[in-house]
Amino acid sequence: MTETDSAPTRGGIPRARSVERQERLRERAQAAPKRIARSFIQLPSHVSPAVLIAALLLVIFLAVSIASPLRNYFEQRAELAELNAQIAQQQQEKERLTDELNRYNNEDYIREQARTRLGLIEKGESAFRIISPEINATAPESTPGADEDVPQRGEWYQQLWHSISVPELAAPEDDPAQNNDLPTVEEPPAGQ
Repeated sequence: MTETDSAPTRGGIPRARSVERQERLRERAQAAPKRIARSFIQLPSHVSPAVLIAALLLVIFLAVSIASPLRNYFEQRAELAELNAQIAQQQQEKERLTDELNRYNNEDYIREQARTRLGLIEKGESAFRIISPEINATAPESTPGADEDVPQRGEWYQQLWHSISVPELAAPEDDPAQNNDLPTVEEPPAGQ
């Protein structure tokens, strides 16, 4: 029994119901944390195993039904990121090609390309071609004679002097290996 039950009256006067209600509410509020803590720790004893199995099956069903859309979502996000990267790369390639196309609108650039790629010369200029077996044919973008497997013999002026001063050995006329890829003009027959 509580104090309110043991002493229903005070000096012969009964206690007011509102005071009793306030005391009960105060006691209940003080006991609430303990009651809530017990409800987290213990499962209610009136839950049957069938309800637990049904709840577990419901959770598994929800997890399976949500897993497929989530997987699709993340796959699509990855594909979208990949496509965005591909678009950015193609835009850079487009800009590079546009810049190259714009360079061909410049007359000086066209002349430079005609000189380096095609070997063309303008009127009044003289073209010289140095033919040496020691100089390997390379791409127009690279420097002639700058291959790694060819040993360097000194400075450029020494190499130039060597290419001029040392006579080349004459190769037989019928040797196809000595073809320098220079255009030749066939001599007409003696009877014409």
